[in-house]
Amino acid sequence: MMKSRPGLVIAAVVFALAAEASAQVTVTITGPSTTRSGETITASVDLSGNAAALQFEVPLGSVVTLGSGAGAAGKQLACANTISSIRCLIFGLNPNLLTGQAAALVFPGQTTLGVVTLLATNVVVADPTAQEAAHLVVGLEVTVLSPCDLDSDGSTDVQDVLLIVQQALGNAACSDDMNADGACNIVDVQVLANVALGALTCPLIPSAPIGAGG
Repeated sequence: MMKSRPGLVIAAVVFALAAEASAQVTVTITGPSTTRSGETITASVDLSGNAAALQFEVPLGSVVTLGSGAGAAGKQLACANTISSIRCLIFGLNPNLLTGQAAALVFPGQTTLGVVTLLATNVVVADPTAQEAAHLVVGLEVTVLSPCDLDSDGSTDVQDVLLIVQQALGNAACSDDMNADGACNIVDVQVLANVALGALTCPLIPSAPIGAGG
């Protein structure tokens, strides 16, 4: 199983809004800038300013938990499935408890290569008097790379082959088991070399090791 590569933490889409004339609330989603096809993406919803409640929807299959960052104490989370999404409400005992990381989001693995935007839609922020402040949509742009692009430069070439060679020799941790047999060895080098030469396509991670009898 390949491991996630941490990317730069980014706030792809940031919205600042006036909850009241005297208060400003900023809502962002932060997470990795890159991932690999099929890998799980973990992001977080963060707030700054005073907010009494936050409501948002995420795709079905996502996992939402309370954030563990600043201001986590006193938050409460309630989520329920709708026909097409998961709707969550986060609230606190006083208007300031939502400041900081409000929720952690775990999105299912993206399989489409290229830039994808993970959205929390129908976001509603309530001001300290529990009056609705604004509707907005916040998102995170993540570049989904091929599992064979080991150095995250957008292509599979000799540099990636050199990296898998180091894993096969034991000079680096085995994080790119190309044929899913539980080890990094000469077979993985051969697989990645063929991808670099255009003889195989990626993603290709099979359910059984390459060469296994059927």
